Amino acid sequence: MRWFLLQEVAGEAGFDDLVALTQVNMPTQAKLELARNYWDEMGRGAQAGMHGPMLDQLAKALALEPTIEGTVPASLAMGNLLVAFATNRRYAYHAIGALGVVELTAPWRADLVAQGLKRLGVGKERKYFALHATLDIAHSEAWNAEVLMPLVRDRPDCARYIAEGALMRLGAGRRCFEAYRASLWPAAAAAA
Repeated sequence: MRWFLLQEVAGEAGFDDLVALTQVNMPTQAKLELARNYWDEMGRGAQAGMHGPMLDQLAKALALEPTIEGTVPASLAMGNLLVAFATNRRYAYHAIGALGVVELTAPWRADLVAQGLKRLGVGKERKYFALHATLDIAHSEAWNAEVLMPLVRDRPDCARYIAEGALMRLGAGRRCFEAYRASLWPAAAAAA
């Protein structure tokens, strides 16, 4: 579990910052939902509720010290993909799709990680994963209703780019978990 979490921490790109960068020049309805999502990521103005520091607290509690050399390249690539989309206005709609996929897929994965941490006796430090197991369900629903649907309705030409970003993020996630599997269970990965 420590190795897995080390990979996750190393590949974390800072969802709050990615959302903030992505909302630049978006239409009002999408911008407002991205702002609400950002506000949640920022703990609604309370330092104790900020998501990034929650993950940092877990890393500190488990003595996780990520390094580039100790991280599977697919984990770094996944984070880099999100950063590349969010920091280049040419790929703003790709960022919308990729970040939307993060919100869509996070709850179930986060819940499994939170359950595993609980079984291992990790206390309040597992809050980051426990929180995302529930909060990201609402974030995903709001992202679909307030960001994706209005953008595609009002700017049909952006649908392709949103879909490309979503598919690229899904592909990066698949490669990442395949790399995890190959590192953790090399015999099983070779047989697959």
